[in-house]
Amino acid sequence: MNIFKSVKPLIVAACICFSITPSAQAAIAVLDGYAYILTDEVLIDSDNLIIDIQSSMTQCEQANGDLPLDTAPLALHVNSQFIGLLRFEYSIIQGKLYFDSETGDLICDNGFYVDTIHTDSFE
Repeated sequence: MNIFKSVKPLIVAACICFSITPSAQAAIAVLDGYAYILTDEVLIDSDNLIIDIQSSMTQCEQANGDLPLDTAPLALHVNSQFIGLLRFEYSIIQGKLYFDSETGDLICDNGFYVDTIHTDSFE
């Protein structure tokens, strides 16, 4: 199975969904459970499988202090760092773009913890 062909439709779908967010609402990116404010454009390069975001996210590190891995076919580019991604998702209801890094434990400057267990209420 060619992973590049399976990822491209997801990228196009996320791009379409992300472009319809109301402009008055602050857009949020969530990486490994920590939220960051998007400050400008989100560009999706489907040829190179890179999502480029402008956000408050800086100095990302793994929990052990190592730099993020960048070995996955899909990558997040933010403030001169490349972060390998296992997946991403855009929630229209929440107005948030979710990223899961390769290691799943990245923490960056300017983030705040997001409780993803109770985002849709207790019902």
